[in-house]
Amino acid sequence: MMRKYIISTSKADELREYLSKRGYTFEDRPNQLFLARGPSIVVNVYKTGTVLVQGKNVEEANKIAEFIAGITSSTTEQIIGTDEAGKGDYFGPAVVAGVYLTEEHVRELSRKGVALMDSKKMSDEAVLFAASLIAKTVGRDNIAVTCIDPAKYNELHRTMNMNEILAKAHQKVIRALSERTEAEKAVVDRFADVKISAPVEVTMETKAESKYPAVAAASIIARAFFLRKLQELEKRYNFRFPKGAGEAVSMAKERFIRERGEERLWNVAKVHFNV
Repeated sequence: MMRKYIISTSKADELREYLSKRGYTFEDRPNQLFLARGPSIVVNVYKTGTVLVQGKNVEEANKIAEFIAGITSSTTEQIIGTDEAGKGDYFGPAVVAGVYLTEEHVRELSRKGVALMDSKKMSDEAVLFAASLIAKTVGRDNIAVTCIDPAKYNELHRTMNMNEILAKAHQKVIRALSERTEAEKAVVDRFADVKISAPVEVTMETKAESKYPAVAAASIIARAFFLRKLQELEKRYNFRFPKGAGEAVSMAKERFIRERGEERLWNVAKVHFNV
């Protein structure tokens, strides 16, 4: 078991004091504020603010998660987080997801070990499982998804570039969630220098998924939705569509053209990609 959290370095002393009271022993390590050892568990706290909790003691890990959620509650205000999936994938749709989290949601996701998880470092199976946990925890009303299927995306791309298309999708999910939640702010994982207009304050931050649980949750929801839609395309065309835009994708594109016809690419791929 491994769980990852982000805390401000100013909160590291509070975490150390908490672990000390629980009987942990401490070691100094390069590039770390400290390493703490407890019963079947190790807590690594880095100078960047990253906290890695590793070990077999799930009960103890849950207690640490609750404590971290408590000391970071001031930085996990009730916000909408948004992120996209499929931007770098030739096959499949472009997806933007938004998630609204309260402080209670953040604590519950931390207890379940899915707060601030990086979807880019997770297997497809782990993404789908985490997305299910997030949806059950926060409720469908606190999640909004815009899925732009390949045919629609290609039509839009006649007059808009990819970043403009994604910006519109981010706006749509933020507006939807702002209408049915009490959020006053939205944080978008920065994907380009674009303007996003919405009824709430919108900020764009690089690597926002490592700082804001709502953005991390949105990243997982978006990726899971993308994966499910890609699976639907595979069933419809009886064809395996590799992810990304590398050599395997280029080979799959050529095979798809031979077996299904070039005109059908419009329905399964972002045809402006150079693959």
